[in-house]
Amino acid sequence: MNRQFLLVSFALLLAGACAHTVPSATAPAEQFTYQRVYREGRINSYRLTTRYTENGKLKKTLTATAQLTENMGEAPHEVVRWKGLIRDLPDGARENLDDRAGAVEPYSLSLLPGGNLDLPQLKVEEMVSAVTDLHTFFVALGPAIGIANLHVPGDEHHLAEPAVGKWTNGKKFILGEDCINISIKLVELGVKEARFVATFAPPDGSCLTHPADWMGAAVVEGKPNNIQQVLNSGNGKVMVMYGLEQFQVGVRVDRLTGRLHSGSMKNSLQVKMRINCSADTLDQCVMETPVMLIERELALELL
Repeated sequence: MNRQFLLVSFALLLAGACAHTVPSATAPAEQFTYQRVYREGRINSYRLTTRYTENGKLKKTLTATAQLTENMGEAPHEVVRWKGLIRDLPDGARENLDDRAGAVEPYSLSLLPGGNLDLPQLKVEEMVSAVTDLHTFFVALGPAIGIANLHVPGDEHHLAEPAVGKWTNGKKFILGEDCINISIKLVELGVKEARFVATFAPPDGSCLTHPADWMGAAVVEGKPNNIQQVLNSGNGKVMVMYGLEQFQVGVRVDRLTGRLHSGSMKNSLQVKMRINCSADTLDQCVMETPVMLIERELALELL
């Protein structure tokens, strides 16, 4: 059976979310406030490496590269252009998917207050994971998550309400959404760099509307499901994934410019899947998998 998994991060809908900040218990004299400073024409090239495992077994490694060009314009931002994608399999096989990376239309991101941090349209199936994962690293540095409230190591900021993310596109992704609690902490303040850790954890209560009742049955006992996805399999059939997701993002940034130097992410999903279900009613499925542990480890590098 050919199972297709698409594990994605989130287009976080944070506008207007309530929050609270927890100051460090001991505040040193030196304080820091994150801000992004752009410079016309500066190019930032990144490599994003993702290792996928299922129940402890390596399934594939993806290596994507992107070039971000700083543009002052009317509103300073970076223009993202994807340059490459390589898929490596455990048996040594390698697939060059650079043409799919190049098929992603350029888009802009800005870490300035009021700047554009919307997830771009997800038109290229093979690039959905890379695009959304890079976006998550930028969201972790975005104004809406509360990073400007952190000034000394130990400071934390928590969004009071869960954030709902959606990656539904009406084509391959008939439904894609999650609900998650978000917090961010300043953990290290060096001479040239600052390091932050953002935690994305399941909420205590359910905050998703399930299109089928069985998708609300807890995959992990005592914890409500917080991710659900319906993938178009063709011929009126779909694959449904539902369960529990949590992840943590670490980022290192330049203290002077706010430029992202490196990042890491650990993403864990405990999910069930139903295969070849009716697209109209989400029933008449061929089978349901046992609970699966799907883990991803990501490394983002400034080249």
